[in-house]
Amino acid sequence: MSRLSIASVVALSAAVHLSLLLYGEYHDRIATAGVRYTDVDYDVLSDAADFVARGSSPFDRATYRYSPLFALILYPGSIWNRIWGKFLFCFFDVLVGLISYRVVLLFYKGSARKRNVAVWSAATWLLNPMAIVVSSRGNAESLDRKSVV
Repeated sequence: MSRLSIASVVALSAAVHLSLLLYGEYHDRIATAGVRYTDVDYDVLSDAADFVARGSSPFDRATYRYSPLFALILYPGSIWNRIWGKFLFCFFDVLVGLISYRVVLLFYKGSARKRNVAVWSAATWLLNPMAIVVSSRGNAESLDRKSVV
């Protein structure tokens, strides 16, 4: 029985995140029924970043009810490409899995099974379909999760 490595789990998770990220961009362009892949709140956050890029307040965007830090974090998307924020949220989602791997390694110090438990623990997060879809749709919850972990 081959052992599962953290590198292979992270690579698979990153590939799935990136695939859904690209699929979402494609789907949003061809969506004819009005059902988009991108989270509505992502549009609000991106629009607020556009306001910041123009020198205005993010609160000038109607329905903006978030911390101004979100608009600043998404500011590069106003200059470069609007997919920036989704990419960033996916990155933090994978980072949460890696941090959980390290935490479990520390917790199981001295145990012979620690590496295996840590990899499976991280895989539970890194390959969680709900977490992957949420972050690839442009939801900023991965930033919250990162600050909790």
